[in-house]
Amino acid sequence: MIGAHARCGGGLVWWLACALALGACARHIPSHLELRAATDGDDSPIRPSSPFERLVKNDPWARHLSEAEQDTLIANTPEQAKREVEEALLAIESRRVSAGRALSRLERTWPDTALPALLRGYRMQLTQAQWGPAEEEDDGRRYTQAVSLITGLHESRPPEAGARPEWSWFVNPPPADVLPYAYTDRWVLRAWQASPALPLGSLATPVLEGTRQRLANTPEGALLLARSQPASGCPESSLSAWADLTLATELALQRASADRDHEQALWSDRRRAVQKTLQITGDPVAHLLE
Repeated sequence: MIGAHARCGGGLVWWLACALALGACARHIPSHLELRAATDGDDSPIRPSSPFERLVKNDPWARHLSEAEQDTLIANTPEQAKREVEEALLAIESRRVSAGRALSRLERTWPDTALPALLRGYRMQLTQAQWGPAEEEDDGRRYTQAVSLITGLHESRPPEAGARPEWSWFVNPPPADVLPYAYTDRWVLRAWQASPALPLGSLATPVLEGTRQRLANTPEGALLLARSQPASGCPESSLSAWADLTLATELALQRASADRDHEQALWSDRRRAVQKTLQITGDPVAHLLE
């Protein structure tokens, strides 16, 4: 009897030892459950993008930037500005605020950043999405929505009979179905040129060979193409241009402050001397600024 108990006890001990040994062995983990460090390969985990990053990636103009330029644009935007943009977009999507008013306020708060350009691109997309096909009986509502999105203004009451249409200031307006595009593209492009820190080289592509070639003949398009050209890098040219700008500024100030007769006489003598030096007969200030 005691021997039987001893044999049972020995067997139990043997089974416990086997279980402990198996528990100590490394177990195979399925590949899809393994934790791997991020690498540069295709298997690296994708970091979820923030609402501000999606705003940049989906922008009608910023999408033409290189990935490095987009990343720089995102990195150079203050964190507080990003938070305010994300809060505003959330409030707009939940219809708690007016899109035009909220985004116009952000433009005024962060004028020296990429926000005005990005927010105008977002407003342009909202305007185009809400415009829809042309329907005569619905034109008033569409015009009002477009003007509200672009300007941040809205009507507190329905317009009176005979009131001037919201977009009647347009000279030679295009057909109604493309009316928002005619203004908003130039409006957005002006914001991209508001700061010298914004990248412009890649934005010339859609103007030269893309869907926005019509902008090449506008003041905004011509300025974009001129600013997107690489600098000559010639020190002599830079010094000469700076000297011309300095002289033009000095002449303009002297002309504007010449009130008395003797001051007018001094200005006339100075203008003739500069005209002789430049070998011109016209306005020296305009000539120096060309």
